[in-house]
Amino acid sequence: MPVPVAVLNFETGSAMLPIDHLERIKPALEAAAAKSGAKLSISGFHDASGDLAMNQELAKQRAIAVAGALKAAGLNEGRIVLAKPQQTQGSGNPDAARRVEIVIVE
Repeated sequence: MPVPVAVLNFETGSAMLPIDHLERIKPALEAAAAKSGAKLSISGFHDASGDLAMNQELAKQRAIAVAGALKAAGLNEGRIVLAKPQQTQGSGNPDAARRVEIVIVE
């Protein structure tokens, strides 16, 4: 499984980009610049609590917000791949479930 080059955490019930999102996406932009043929895969995560469909939609909206930030920072839209929302496994910190991960895919 690829290691994320960037992780952004979101507030509960929100798809608003975190205030430090530009700093958080910088490593992903640098990784994309270093590998001109690579794409960035963006995955939104959610936990198992609450309504599954609502959680999946929120995870999707968060990933779309991150994709928009990458495009606004100059990354070509053709290099962005939105992955299906993923449910976190286990019983870890619930804050970790409210995240978007960016990974490099060759």
